[in-house]
Amino acid sequence: MLRFPKFVFLPKGSDTLGSITLAQFFDDRYFPYACATKRRPELDRLVFNKHMRNSIGREDINALTTERLDLWVAAQRTKNYKPGTINEHISYLTRILNMARTWGILTTPKEKSSVSKKMPMGDLKQRFLTEAEVKTALDSCVLENHPYLQSFIMLLILTGARSSEARLAKWGDFNRAEKIWIVPVSKNGRSRRIVLSDAALGTLDKIRDIGLRLGFKPSPSSHIFINPRSKLPYGSFHLAWDRARKRAGLPD
Repeated sequence: MLRFPKFVFLPKGSDTLGSITLAQFFDDRYFPYACATKRRPELDRLVFNKHMRNSIGREDINALTTERLDLWVAAQRTKNYKPGTINEHISYLTRILNMARTWGILTTPKEKSSVSKKMPMGDLKQRFLTEAEVKTALDSCVLENHPYLQSFIMLLILTGARSSEARLAKWGDFNRAEKIWIVPVSKNGRSRRIVLSDAALGTLDKIRDIGLRLGFKPSPSSHIFINPRSKLPYGSFHLAWDRARKRAGLPD
């Protein structure tokens, strides 16, 4: 159950405003606001606790200079985080600092108290599979000791859905009569519709049959991919897929 911390408001002109730490601001002001306004506030707390609290979180929020924040970024490089991951951490921190400025807690000018630049990501790389490579990959999935892997990958190929959208899909999200898959919440926070081909509908039938063999009766509120061990939706398909694609000679 998500707990909503109480707001702690400091009076205008309070001498304590100049000595509030980043962690104090996060706990007392930012996170309660995030709980009331964001869909996944716990993710904010997870990132803050793991990557900020024990470093810059202990420092006076108005003493966080650009140099200090750039050193915080550099420290993450030494931990071998990928550039994209570091940039996500920077984005989280930027949102926190911007809120502090909006509320008058952070008075240091933005140009003097923000990360100077994000990590370079390089050129976008896209990998398109040939028809033969698709068959090889799917055949390799069959060799995995995983009841759903081949069907999961096939559903992604036939719909263009994100892996998380398929992994968390429920039977009630699919309108077979209209051949539409309604994703309740996509990456941008909005719902979206995916048109289903006959092949995609056939894959859903296969997924349903696998679930029935495992003892899972489909219902509108049940997930289409349920781990037979935990009886819960899968947390990830990454490890099984990683083995399958390497076996197929498709490491990229």
